[in-house]
Amino acid sequence: MSKKITDTFFYWSLLFLVVTLPMPKYSLNSLGLILFTVSWIFYCRWNYKYKNFKENLIPFLLLSSPFFLSIINGIFINSFDYKLIEKNIPFLLLPLTILTTVRDIKIFEYLLRIFSFSVLLALAIALIKAIFFKVYNLGSYFYYTEFSKVLDIHTTYIALFIIIAIFYFLNDIFKKQINKKWVNIVSLAFLMFSLYIVSSRISIVVLALSSLLFLIFDLSQITSVKQKIIVFSVIILLSFSFIVSPNFQKRNASSLSTSINIPDLSTRLIHWKAVMQSIKEGNLIMGDGRNKGLEKLYYEYKAIGFESGYRYKYNAHNQYLEHTIYYGLFGLLFLITTLVYLLFVAIKSKKTISIIIVLTFIIFMITESILVRQRGIFLFCLLASLICSTNTVKLKKYK
Repeated sequence: MSKKITDTFFYWSLLFLVVTLPMPKYSLNSLGLILFTVSWIFYCRWNYKYKNFKENLIPFLLLSSPFFLSIINGIFINSFDYKLIEKNIPFLLLPLTILTTVRDIKIFEYLLRIFSFSVLLALAIALIKAIFFKVYNLGSYFYYTEFSKVLDIHTTYIALFIIIAIFYFLNDIFKKQINKKWVNIVSLAFLMFSLYIVSSRISIVVLALSSLLFLIFDLSQITSVKQKIIVFSVIILLSFSFIVSPNFQKRNASSLSTSINIPDLSTRLIHWKAVMQSIKEGNLIMGDGRNKGLEKLYYEYKAIGFESGYRYKYNAHNQYLEHTIYYGLFGLLFLITTLVYLLFVAIKSKKTISIIIVLTFIIFMITESILVRQRGIFLFCLLASLICSTNTVKLKKYK
């Protein structure tokens, strides 16, 4: 097979993987990963891959740790969860394929651009479907979980996709200027409207904090003090307007999840109390694996009266706690080390968009278990691997 063909196959399969991430069908994501892995086998020389692998050994071991932990965990608790091992395969394949081949920062920037426009396309399709259903009196899908039904993606991941796309377009307006200005502005308006429909509280926190970070680091040299004050005020007012908006208030009013009438924050605290209790009663060091760990968690839900959590089999709604349930404190240590390392690489790269992406994952993981589903795993592994692989050369300058 000629080099031109293998290179074309490699990059087109990578594009296909990125484009299908925000699309409804899981099977497209899986097909994208298979195609990309096959193309990687034939792409470039193996000595080049091996050289890159040695240079990126630390990020590879950190990012692939859930895959190896699921195997190690099965040995220690004498019960292999083959479904969990299978689900964790992307933790192995995506870091391996990207860290050994993709080194150009321009590829990362281009893929981020493609991903952001793919998010717009997926949201546009969902909005058209929602309008169609509304016009023909088939139901209203312009709110929270209802909107996720027409897109066939959980609201957590929709919000995560939207936040990353928002900061891509912001970055392009003020720094890259690849797209036409009106394209960026219309895209941002549509993304903000979509975020309003989704009504994800944690996304508003990320939006506000990341906007301030963007203002401090990227706009500090191109805006005056007066402009900074205006931008800061707009960020605060926009965040507040989201919180007091009808969609958010409607969600808060309907978020009571236990048998007693309590505020939403208290509900989440009771939720986490059950999670912590299940962790204490299990294997604290190595965890109990997914099956046994979740069985204990559901039992604790029932014991404290968290009825909806028991009925609908809620996960921990916190990736740090979820990781501890599965893999114990050993797994939690790996997760925190991975995130700290990613943040270090992003900061050293001096690219605010990379820092924002890492912080977005860190904050989302506080209230959501984003690595329990395929979309979260794919997005995290893809972006984390790209951040590490395209910034390794720059990091050498600091040694």
